[in-house]
Amino acid sequence: MFRHILVPLDGSRLAESALATAGWLARKLGAQLTLLHLIERNAPSIVHSERHLVSAEEATKYLDETSRAPALSGLRVATHVHEVEVSDVARSIFEHSAELAPDLIVMCAHGTGGVRGFSLASSRNRSLPSARLPY
Repeated sequence: MFRHILVPLDGSRLAESALATAGWLARKLGAQLTLLHLIERNAPSIVHSERHLVSAEEATKYLDETSRAPALSGLRVATHVHEVEVSDVARSIFEHSAELAPDLIVMCAHGTGGVRGFSLASSRNRSLPSARLPY
């Protein structure tokens, strides 16, 4: 079933909200987690009202610290920082899914508009149509 879960993170608390679900799933399924951060080309200095991670060094430190979050305690957690700047985050998540071979990607929906105007994150929306699912 699901043995490897990929969790893309941008450094924001909003993105980190996916960790509880990913941790719960990994624990129930006996899966490994891989936390992924991509260095975005021309990244804004602020994302979701928080400082954006713009260097591989700070991203590595962030993922190492995040891998020790209470929600992930006792789980097998790997980290991966893509150090080459990317201009299309959604495409890069998709490409890393081919490289890292997760069975599942868990990420936060940064949607706007509440329940009535439900809209998922643009990166997620652009990632999924590109995926070729084996079933």
